[in-house]
Amino acid sequence: MDESLRQTCENFIAYRDICRKSFLWTGYRQVFPVCAYIYLNHHTEPDLELVKYCKEILRENSGFFSSFRGSGEPIFVTMLATEKDPGLKMRAASKAYSALRKYFAPSAYLPFLAMIMPDMMPNGMFDQYAQDTRKLYDDINRNHRVLTGQEDVIFAGLLCLKTDREVPDLLDEIEYLYEHLSKTSIFNLNAMQSLSHALTLCQGTARTKYRNLEDLSKFLKYAEINYGKSYEMIPLGILANLGIDTQTMCCDLMDVYEFLGHDDGYGFFGFSNRTRLVHACLILCAHYMAGTVELASAVIVSVLLEIQQQQAAAAAAA
Repeated sequence: MDESLRQTCENFIAYRDICRKSFLWTGYRQVFPVCAYIYLNHHTEPDLELVKYCKEILRENSGFFSSFRGSGEPIFVTMLATEKDPGLKMRAASKAYSALRKYFAPSAYLPFLAMIMPDMMPNGMFDQYAQDTRKLYDDINRNHRVLTGQEDVIFAGLLCLKTDREVPDLLDEIEYLYEHLSKTSIFNLNAMQSLSHALTLCQGTARTKYRNLEDLSKFLKYAEINYGKSYEMIPLGILANLGIDTQTMCCDLMDVYEFLGHDDGYGFFGFSNRTRLVHACLILCAHYMAGTVELASAVIVSVLLEIQQQQAAAAAAA
């Protein structure tokens, strides 16, 4: 492992622990690593006082029952903490959210899309963007009415940011990827659809992107590293399609995976080996591609989806 990557790993662990202190009130420890990822991706160090200030800003601009105040609140606060003017960003995000609410029901995912909209367009374009997102979402829903849910609003929004491609082309690629992924051992159909959306955000042809993910999966199997077959596949699929030399990327992934294995946050009383692999992907995504909004957002969404899946499982068990 070169010194630069080692430093990224050490920063990830340090930022994760700081975020744990910042958000002791949350019941979902999965948010700490993704908050660390956000800081890495923005080349920003966590500041406890700034986090406290941003938390106040978010709550001043959202009601007690607002979707901004749900399980994703630490992520939204962290996003504000990476901004030069958190107050301005939150006010713009509130306007973006209002535009989205004209076309979508409230959900845990809608605030995330609202948070990235001000970075991608002027306020005057919010309503048109929300309309375009609704239209693409409806197109996706027609193809997969049973599978399409609230989480797909984010992916529809991210895909709408790819203005260099026509909608029919995006839909064709999503279908191609979904059909090919359905031939694999991935058991979660909703995750399969989300993965097809995430891969469509990546550069390259659909065939190449599917093969890249397949090659990385084979490498992990050869290395006897178990990986999840649900939403954990999203960061894995993105990592496989960042345009990094396969040998370099696989070697780095092994190095980071092993590095995290020596941290006390993983193991019997910590995160599982499958989650450790996801965190290794987060580290490499930040190390390789800082600044790519659509793909960075897809990585964050994958964690939000995992949290929602766990909430649903806990509710079903109760």
